[in-house]
Amino acid sequence: MKKRGIDVYLLQETWKCGTYTEDINGYFMFHHGLVDKPTWCNRGTGGVAIILSTQMKSAWDNAGNLPPIHG
Repeated sequence: MKKRGIDVYLLQETWKCGTYTEDINGYFMFHHGLVDKPTWCNRGTGGVAIILSTQMKSAWDNAGNLPPIHG
């Protein structure tokens, strides 16, 4: 992201479970996935994530850190 100047990165089919936020080397990630790994799929399924650069994380902080809305 840094090399290409990308500030927001959207991911789908992360195959991870759970809803959480995480700091990854200065980038901030929102993740939303299934609560439990499905028994019918060995690798996992679903899951989406949004990764923000430090500049976008700062903008989000300045906007009041509104929590993500999960459908």
